[in-house]
Amino acid sequence: MNYHDAHRPYIGAVVNALTTAGIGVDDWFADPDDPRDACIFLATAATETHYPGEAIVLSWNEEDGWLIGGGQPNEPLNWVADIYTRDVLPTPQQVVTAARAALIAAPSTLYGLAPLFREFEDDTDGFEERLAAYHVHPNV
Repeated sequence: MNYHDAHRPYIGAVVNALTTAGIGVDDWFADPDDPRDACIFLATAATETHYPGEAIVLSWNEEDGWLIGGGQPNEPLNWVADIYTRDVLPTPQQVVTAARAALIAAPSTLYGLAPLFREFEDDTDGFEERLAAYHVHPNV
């Protein structure tokens, strides 16, 4: 798998873990541009209790890890918050646990920079090898 798509299987594994845990997902994408990133659009049924009227997303990038954000549907996000996974590449189950906590009690909004776990140009930190663990088939 090429460098720019290497995160797609990991994001897919997180989506599968979310849906298996009963947290609905409406859509998702994995963006190949540097730094690589992804966005998971959570289903309204999973978010409406604590975020009524808002579209809620889980956002990931290879430098900052996982964030949650919300705003009006089809509009830019009004707020973004860290979901405290403490790693740029937590296991899918760790993302589910952190997302569930963020869906129950709104995390503090980030007013500055998100935590920086790594620089996307860092090719000696073992990140690519950790991503490769999610490549279950060479054509994924």
